[in-house]
Amino acid sequence: MLTAAGLVFSRVFGLAVVMPGFRGHYAAAFPVDALWIGLAFGAHGLTMALMQLPLGILSDRVGRRPVLLAASVLFVAGSAWAAFADSIAALIAARLVQGLGAVASVSMAMVGETVPESRRTTAMALVGIPAGMGFFLGVFAAPLLVPLVGVPGLFLVAAGVGLAAAAPLLAIRPAPAEAPSPVPARASLGLPVMSLALGGFTLNFALTSVMFFLPDASAGRLLPPLGLALVAMLLASRQIDRRSWTWQPLAAGLVGLAAAAPAYLLLDGGAAAFAAGTAFFACHAILSAAFPSQVSRVAGRSGGRGHGIQNIVAYLGTFAGGAVAGAFASRPSMDLVVLAGLAVACAALLVAGLRTARPQPTPTGA
Repeated sequence: MLTAAGLVFSRVFGLAVVMPGFRGHYAAAFPVDALWIGLAFGAHGLTMALMQLPLGILSDRVGRRPVLLAASVLFVAGSAWAAFADSIAALIAARLVQGLGAVASVSMAMVGETVPESRRTTAMALVGIPAGMGFFLGVFAAPLLVPLVGVPGLFLVAAGVGLAAAAPLLAIRPAPAEAPSPVPARASLGLPVMSLALGGFTLNFALTSVMFFLPDASAGRLLPPLGLALVAMLLASRQIDRRSWTWQPLAAGLVGLAAAAPAYLLLDGGAAAFAAGTAFFACHAILSAAFPSQVSRVAGRSGGRGHGIQNIVAYLGTFAGGAVAGAFASRPSMDLVVLAGLAVACAALLVAGLRTARPQPTPTGA
């Protein structure tokens, strides 16, 4: 679980560390329409989405370790390329290669198949802690590192963190090959997994939009709400496990996200903006742990495939968030209307999808 957590940390840190200064730097460096900046901002989400299912299925067949190693090579290569991109086209291409190093579905499948269901949401939260810390530390480190390496140099930092996270994989002995899972593909393709996937789309769309439009992306505005959000994720995850909740916290979290995101962006500061920011990041953190837990519950032994499907749709939300935010750069309120509608619609779908879901069998060992 620690290796999976480190890999997830490396991806989130590497993507978060460039977020605060990305729009301002590249809008000045490349005199292009804001839509192209938005596409570069979210481009990694497109290839992350496309790779989730192939890597998830491949890891079910050949093992988690070789797939995670190959993905790490791609992430490091894409990060290094982005550091030296001299045009918006090269930057977009590099971000697409970054996204080819997707590890979310494989990492979550690794955790989901080795942890009992009674502790699974907490386990996903423990993987989510490094993810949350990756975002937290990436945002914190950016303003400290930019004077030293510049915004492009942050991509080299991301490449270094990716290499460090992949190193423990070299020391792991491959597990013996298992027989192919007897669970048919439809166990991972039903309404429950698809409703969770659309919820993940909304979650990533919301984060990308908020970070693109945030008027003051300084550490002072971001770090206090993020710190409280991590505490909220731990407390809420324990309650979800103890009470065996399924759709209830997911629907509530999406509705909270729909209300908090516009308030966080539109308020000019003060206690109200702080409360809205805390609510937004808390909902995001809790849902980030709860979504993969529920995928493991309903997909069972087809965990690689199930997490792959969920992450395909979720990372399309990252790409869509950047593209829509760029398209509405002069009218951010339109982007927020889209976000609010998505969140409420997905909350309703999750209620319908998960209330009737039956848990699938899972392995008892690694």
